[in-house]
Amino acid sequence: MCLKQASSLAKLLISKPIVAGHPQASAFQLSSRRDALRLYRECLRSIRSFQWNDKDGVLWADKLRTSVRSEFEEARLETDPELIRRMLVSGQDCLAQVQVKLWDNYQSMVDHVDKTRNN
Repeated sequence: MCLKQASSLAKLLISKPIVAGHPQASAFQLSSRRDALRLYRECLRSIRSFQWNDKDGVLWADKLRTSVRSEFEEARLETDPELIRRMLVSGQDCLAQVQVKLWDNYQSMVDHVDKTRNN
């Protein structure tokens, strides 16, 4: 690709922030809403794995479900597209970290059972 094509492509890729009057504003709102719903559903699926009680005897899944719901409700009325993107990326990153930790702990538990199991 020649330098002129690369610079014109960069101008297309690096655009101004999407604001209310921007032609792609409605498309961004739809995609961000879709992404938020996808993230919310994935959070709820991951919460199912937390089937133990805290020190007060309350199921962790219930506490996490309430917490996730309140976080999403607080962010529901946010209109700044850049902040919405940041929240979505941050939420996806946190969820990925939780899923990795859950998987690692599950694997260590399975390994421990395999090692201690009497044949």
